[in-house]
Amino acid sequence: MPDRPLPQTHGPAPDTAVVWQPPGLPGLDVLRASYQHHAYPRHTHEHFVIGIVEQGAEAFEYRRDRLLALPGDLTLVNPDEVHTGTSAAPDGYRYRALYPDPELLSAFSERHNAVPFFDQPVVRDPALHAALLRLHGCLEQPVSALERETWLTLVMTTLLTRHAGCRPLPSSPDATLAERVRQNLRDQPTTDLSLSDLARRYGVTSHHLVRAFTRQFGLPPHAYQIGLRVGLARRLLRAGLSPVQVAVETGFYDQSHLGRHFRRLVGVAPGQYQGNVQSSLS
Repeated sequence: MPDRPLPQTHGPAPDTAVVWQPPGLPGLDVLRASYQHHAYPRHTHEHFVIGIVEQGAEAFEYRRDRLLALPGDLTLVNPDEVHTGTSAAPDGYRYRALYPDPELLSAFSERHNAVPFFDQPVVRDPALHAALLRLHGCLEQPVSALERETWLTLVMTTLLTRHAGCRPLPSSPDATLAERVRQNLRDQPTTDLSLSDLARRYGVTSHHLVRAFTRQFGLPPHAYQIGLRVGLARRLLRAGLSPVQVAVETGFYDQSHLGRHFRRLVGVAPGQYQGNVQSSLS
């Protein structure tokens, strides 16, 4: 973790979070949060995470490193990469994030056939930090579609030009195995796959498969599958299905099982998420 002094906050911040989807931008969720106690466990997303700390400090684990983000920093997390998130300041931190789908972010890239990849998870870019903060303000205000989409285009193209590259290819047989298993899980996120069946399919032992997958992605296959199901739950909640229906459709045992994992990974309950998204689109 960088050896930098933590900024002072002004009194404890309650744990609050709001997630919404801006009108006319179906591939984008937006988060505004204030956390003192909430800690995101090790998890992945199907989408990118483009975060900024407004006040305090955020600590998170990513690619086996423990990192620190301060005001003025950007946090850049690629899809399917394991990360955590927690406060690194006594009084918590205020945080905003954009969650663009890969297809949406790719549309802003000059390399239209390749999904962008951020090699550095924390970058110091105060000017872009300020632009992202202004974009967030635009996305939560009743502005015209032209203004909203223009600001999003300007900020995302600047971000990609300055900080994005291409994803590296797997470099070993075990990494290739892990990629194949991951794709299998992505193709069947709600299927109750057994570890032994997966191991037989790829001609390895169960232990070998779990070890290769965990070494490559930082968490075991079942935890990765839970992240996929939560991602699917987000999409179904946005489509208007009830939390009870979503729990059934996404392979969770019941609504409470869905709610427990959804709150841990998203920061809000399924019903609250759905209400925020629907109200932002009305």
